[in-house]
Amino acid sequence: MVPGGYMSLTYTNRIQPLKQMCMFEFNGGICNDPTCSNQHFRELEVSDADILVELASAKEGKTAAEQALYNQGLREEIEKLKAQGIKDFMTVIAGIVAYRRKFLGDESRILILP
Repeated sequence: MVPGGYMSLTYTNRIQPLKQMCMFEFNGGICNDPTCSNQHFRELEVSDADILVELASAKEGKTAAEQALYNQGLREEIEKLKAQGIKDFMTVIAGIVAYRRKFLGDESRILILP
């Protein structure tokens, strides 16, 4: 796990690889220039809800049947957490990630890759 956990910018899908980072922010400052058209760290942050939606909407599996099986199992996992009254972000995320790793049979997979 990286510092910041799943909230780390390591996992954000909002980075635009062809767009320059604001050099002022990159060097530790805070950009207050309303005309600056570069990427800013504040634009890359993802909320708890966004992370949950991203993980829950993943289409794992190589075929439509595998994807349907994955989605059904994921829904069941989320329902199980709800039935237990679990609402804590990190606990829910851990449950989703554990299900995904089990489904894929790969403990090393964290990022959703094409």
